[in-house]
Amino acid sequence: MGVCESSINKKPSKKITDENNVNKQKKQIKRKISTENKQNKGQEKEEKKIQNKKKVISTKNSNNIKNITSNNPNNNKEDADLNKNYIRIIIYDNNTEIFSRPYDKETQFSKIFEDIKNRYLNEEQYYDLIHNKSYYKIENKIIDESKAIINYVKQKEDRRISVNVDIKGLRDISNNIDKYIYDHIKYYGKISFSPFQLYIYKKEDNSFHKSLIQEEEINNSQINEVSMNTSYCNGINKLYLFSGGENENLINLFWIIDLKNLKIKKIESTIPSRKHHSLIYIPKKYVFIIGGNNDKTVYYFDTYEQQFFSYPDLDDDYIEPGLIMVNNTYLYVFSNIGKNFLISKTNLRDESKWEKIIPTIPKEINFTIKYFGVCKSNNNSLIFIGENDINENSEKYIFEYNYDKNEIYQSLSKNHSDYDFPEKTFIPFNEESYVLFPNAPKRALKKVSYNKKYKIIHVVDFENDNESQNSQYKISGQYEHKVIFPFDEIVNELNNPLSNNNNDNLNKGSLEKNNLNNDEKSSKSIINENQKIIEEVTNLLFGEDNEKKKYEKNSNRKNKTNGVNSKGNSKVENLTERNNKFFSPENNDKNFYKESKNNKKL
Repeated sequence: MGVCESSINKKPSKKITDENNVNKQKKQIKRKISTENKQNKGQEKEEKKIQNKKKVISTKNSNNIKNITSNNPNNNKEDADLNKNYIRIIIYDNNTEIFSRPYDKETQFSKIFEDIKNRYLNEEQYYDLIHNKSYYKIENKIIDESKAIINYVKQKEDRRISVNVDIKGLRDISNNIDKYIYDHIKYYGKISFSPFQLYIYKKEDNSFHKSLIQEEEINNSQINEVSMNTSYCNGINKLYLFSGGENENLINLFWIIDLKNLKIKKIESTIPSRKHHSLIYIPKKYVFIIGGNNDKTVYYFDTYEQQFFSYPDLDDDYIEPGLIMVNNTYLYVFSNIGKNFLISKTNLRDESKWEKIIPTIPKEINFTIKYFGVCKSNNNSLIFIGENDINENSEKYIFEYNYDKNEIYQSLSKNHSDYDFPEKTFIPFNEESYVLFPNAPKRALKKVSYNKKYKIIHVVDFENDNESQNSQYKISGQYEHKVIFPFDEIVNELNNPLSNNNNDNLNKGSLEKNNLNNDEKSSKSIINENQKIIEEVTNLLFGEDNEKKKYEKNSNRKNKTNGVNSKGNSKVENLTERNNKFFSPENNDKNFYKESKNNKKL
């Protein structure tokens, strides 16, 4: 009985353990399922939260719909979702969409145009849109900026309005003309006539080369027809020339010389031939032809379209005119051959008519300059560098024209270099300097540059002893001199000879050959040099020794008081009363060049 009992008891114990294991596994499976369900429910909750957030964002956007900009305005579903109080305004320029945004119906168009300017203010691509004179039109009718959008809605169901912008003036004028030129230009060209000869100045190594153009190229282009009646200007590594021939047989050909590959392109023009005119390149694509004998017409050549276009006429004959662009907007024209000194300007960004300007020229100034180049300077001023005739004995002059004050001043310095410029506009060379190439004797070339920061003229002479073609011209000499004007600037320099500004400027007044960077001078030598210049100017201004002593005392007082005017400074305050003496003919031959040790005076 014992054995049977034991055997019977063992069998059910195995079944119980098996059942327990199964139950445990079921519970584990249920737990896994429940945890998975919880995780899924958590994910669903998170997804619902994200969807709710998206709904909130979309409702906020719909409430602030003014801030929405559509990248696809043709999507009608998007416009259909707009609030009924909003209409999408789409701006087109030459059939190209440039702006799209929904606005409240009550929004004035002035606010929309302001938004357009703010959006594209710093983008060069849309510079013309912002700075040129523009008209916004709906169905060829100019929009009244003071009116709201609702005034131009034809039907209540309209959800968008198309606006076309009409940009006036010349397009594609660089927003920084000087920088565009000196960043891109590598070669400058100069022409000599009878016979035709091309010289190329290479900016990279400061060298001149006489270039040989193939005879076939010359004959096919008729470039040998150029003469003293031909005018030219430098562009971006190209030279543009117009007119030529003799006085009785002028021609109206236009040439483009590629200074890099020495190719010549001849263009038959329909504009009248002329002489004593000038050309100016205005980046990125315009060459203006202005002035001449008995010719008030103005034309420009579009280098992209390779066509000529007319521009409003001048009001007078501008013979051998000097040309310059100011503030990347205004084209100025100057001429002093004829009855009076003529100035006119035009706004190229609205293609307006020419505005005649009558400057203030003091009687004591001997303003007889006729042939000159125009260069930009600082303080809203331009510099005229030139002479009164085209011969060896002509008088050389430097004048300053302040276009804000509309006043002209004469430089204290007397020129002695050759300044017969066939090209009338100084070309940007770097951030501070401009360059131009005057006519010079055979086998000699000159480069004249002007530094607007220090008001220094720097001249480099190039010469070539051998007669071979394609030969390089070597530097034979270089010198520079300070240009000092107007009167109040001289007074400041005299009153503050030890100031940092004058240490820079007056030190630059010395003529130095092959030693142009003279910043390492000791303070004592600078003071001594400045004192010599001060003595020369005071001698010229006051003449008599007793007046000079009075001035020196007053000047010393002012220096001790750090520039505060003293009571005894009456001579300085009355300097303007001495203009007649200062600019008298007997003083015109005096100059303020300071001679370096191994350099001859100019």
